[in-house]
Amino acid sequence: MNTFVFDATVGQLHQKLSSEMALINTDPTILCLVYDFFQSQFSLKDEVCPLNPEDYLNSEITQNNDYRRISNVLRTQGQLHIQDFRERIDSQIQRLLPELQPPNGPATFNFLSRQCFIEGINWNLILTYFVFSAELAHQANANRLATVHDVAQWLVQYTSEHLLPWITENGGWVCIKNLILLS
Repeated sequence: MNTFVFDATVGQLHQKLSSEMALINTDPTILCLVYDFFQSQFSLKDEVCPLNPEDYLNSEITQNNDYRRISNVLRTQGQLHIQDFRERIDSQIQRLLPELQPPNGPATFNFLSRQCFIEGINWNLILTYFVFSAELAHQANANRLATVHDVAQWLVQYTSEHLLPWITENGGWVCIKNLILLS
């Protein structure tokens, strides 16, 4: 094996291990919400989301009534959001897909994430971000640019690092129920 191929393989392995470790150190509620949300968005396409529930779900969280309400609001509002904005979201994703070429995927997603919240954070932007991420995961996976798991990890990581402080300061995930009033 030549040195270049070996270095590339080691680099890819390091990147994969780093992203797997990031999931381990992530807020378990975010993991569950991303899993549930991706499942819901894929079901709109009559497709099964390929995420492994063992990587995301925590039964102590998913059995909690508050969690169920939060997840339900996200799923319901996400379904309405994609119906209202499908063409716009698809257009944005088509422009973004060429930039997702490996190994640029995480950096491109991170840049996109920062742009989403450049003017601030609110529940509607968080919903839009989740919808866009699920659609991007579907299309990136179909075009073999990134797996659904990759995009889910990027979403979980960005949400944990950059959105969770705002979510916590603004009453926690339970306050997402206010989305119904804003829609």
